[in-house]
Amino acid sequence: MPVIRRSLIIVPKSDPGSDLNKRGYNVREAAVYCGVSVWQIRQWIHSRELKAAAIGNKHILDKASFDRLLDELFKAA
Repeated sequence: MPVIRRSLIIVPKSDPGSDLNKRGYNVREAAVYCGVSVWQIRQWIHSRELKAAAIGNKHILDKASFDRLLDELFKAA
């Protein structure tokens, strides 16, 4: 009987910040993009400093909204 050899193909995990044309981010991707924790993003959503669209039990954030929030925070600093 012949021997079948299979090779493992490793697919690199995509970086959330690598897609510059992307508009909607989930909470984890937004946290990585902003350089803050997931809990900080959730706190901003809860305090309504950051607007998010709720789809089921997930939040989708617009890139422009957290860019605007970061700009305001940098101006205040």
